[in-house]
Amino acid sequence: MIPLREQNQLKSSCGANKIDTDDLFLPYHSNIKALARYKWNSKGYRQAIAANTQTLFAAVKARFHLNRTTPPVAEQVTRSEGLADYYGERIAFDTSHLYVAQSLLPFLWRRGDLGGRTFSVFMTRLPLQALHQRLDELAAQFPERRTFQEFRAASWMEKAEADALAQADQIITPHAQLASFFPLKSKLLDWKLPPARTIQRGPHIIFPGPAVARKGAFELRDAVQDLDLPLLVLNRTAESNDFWDSVRLIDANENWLNRAAVVVQPAFIENNPRPLLRALSAGIPVIATPECGIAEHPMLTLVPAGDAEQLRQEIQKLILRQAILSPPKDQLIINSV
Repeated sequence: MIPLREQNQLKSSCGANKIDTDDLFLPYHSNIKALARYKWNSKGYRQAIAANTQTLFAAVKARFHLNRTTPPVAEQVTRSEGLADYYGERIAFDTSHLYVAQSLLPFLWRRGDLGGRTFSVFMTRLPLQALHQRLDELAAQFPERRTFQEFRAASWMEKAEADALAQADQIITPHAQLASFFPLKSKLLDWKLPPARTIQRGPHIIFPGPAVARKGAFELRDAVQDLDLPLLVLNRTAESNDFWDSVRLIDANENWLNRAAVVVQPAFIENNPRPLLRALSAGIPVIATPECGIAEHPMLTLVPAGDAEQLRQEIQKLILRQAILSPPKDQLIINSV
């Protein structure tokens, strides 16, 4: 009962405890046509129950922009509700324990599918109550930042999720901040780092993006605009067309790790810090906020969300330190990128 797009980090927790009478619920599964996005090892389970038709239909809608009038977050909610209905109707009556993706939780709770059973939750984002409160506070503090005022889930979803989380036996997550919401029943997993690779270091500040308020884009822009250092943004979605006009912006490509001096993500809200993990695995320094969910790493520097001045100071210190430590040969390579 786990949408694969959320579970790359959580497979081991579920898989380590599986037995041959367990069922596995997936958005998509096929022995004939596998899709990389939904790659899951289904061996060792009694059966895999997959919502293939729903998933393929949703993919077609996205591919041909048939849902262009619907906000992406609202589309995700509709998709999760459809999966919850599909799964809920197929849960065996004698099932005693469920491992549930957080995105499905309010819908399964409202349906009554969690009643009379114990369950664990794979937590991948802030609880809705905490998320809404945080966004409301930020919207009041920064009324000009429009993305803080975007989509809010329905009140019934907020309450249903809160009730379900209170009843859950265990909260499973690799995200340190999310685990802190339930300190007595959280199982904090280690982040799964990508395989280490040898790279050629570059001179650029890398910002995963997108350039929206919740990712700390305003603070980063303020921190770097007078440093005369090139900024490479991986996701060009921005709050406005002229957002980066005051910054030296460099086009991104698939080899961005080879161009990085430091990766910076000063986010107010961050659920999935994949680029940060890739950078750390490659030995590239990362400056982030505690909200990114990575508790500690030798190459990680944490700064408070919203503090552009401290962010600026940490970037300057790191760039200066690297310039001092780099031997002349390496410096020639860096300058040639």
